[in-house]
Amino acid sequence: MYTESMNSETTDRETIHKERSFIKKVFLSFLSGLLLFIGLVVLYIALGFTLGNLRTQGKESLPSRLEVNKDHIIYLETNGVHVDFIIPNEYILDDPFLSHLIQPGYNFTAIGWGDKAFYLETPQWEDLTAKNFFRALFWKSDSLMHVSPYYQEQDRWIPVHLNNKEVQDLNQFITQSFVINENTPEVIPDFSYYGDDRFYNAHGSYTLFYTCNNWVNEGLSEIGESTSLWSPFDKPILEHARRNHETNTELEGEK
Repeated sequence: MYTESMNSETTDRETIHKERSFIKKVFLSFLSGLLLFIGLVVLYIALGFTLGNLRTQGKESLPSRLEVNKDHIIYLETNGVHVDFIIPNEYILDDPFLSHLIQPGYNFTAIGWGDKAFYLETPQWEDLTAKNFFRALFWKSDSLMHVSPYYQEQDRWIPVHLNNKEVQDLNQFITQSFVINENTPEVIPDFSYYGDDRFYNAHGSYTLFYTCNNWVNEGLSEIGESTSLWSPFDKPILEHARRNHETNTELEGEK
């Protein structure tokens, strides 16, 4: 009987030891995964701001810009995370496609690109869920264009100075982002944030490496503006735009 009791105690201890070893391995695996995730997030943010603060040259040197009439002004704005282009309606009034976006009675049209589910399910930041946040970042997903009208210029807008060709090139870049059906954009029916804004189907996929702000940054780069080398965040893009505005203002004073 004593031998049987000893064997039973030994077996119980071995079982407890195996269970503790298993729990320890699970905990260490979870902790390693968590630390890896935190490290990747920190690396992503660091890369975003580091590369975002690196400034592209732009297609024109400063001396040559004295001879270029940058007498058109569009704007950039942010809601704190997401940057939009804002275009005076007079610049798109005669455009065969973009003119469809103009709301009667308004003077400006704001245009942004972003994740479809994020746009439709997160009208306010308090509506943001962990599911939508991680899905937008880590899964390739469908995208939408968000178009909003404005009556007048806002103090928070940042001017971007363009010449005639740059306005045309930007219009073309924006047009190519829309899904077009018979020369009209494919609207998402019965959905709006404010009543006068609209959502349209768009080309491209929102990913961790190509965000709504990367789309704006690409548009600025396409037309030759000095902007971020790569930036998933709004602040570096806006800072470069402010510097460009200051430079253009100084050059205008030298003419």
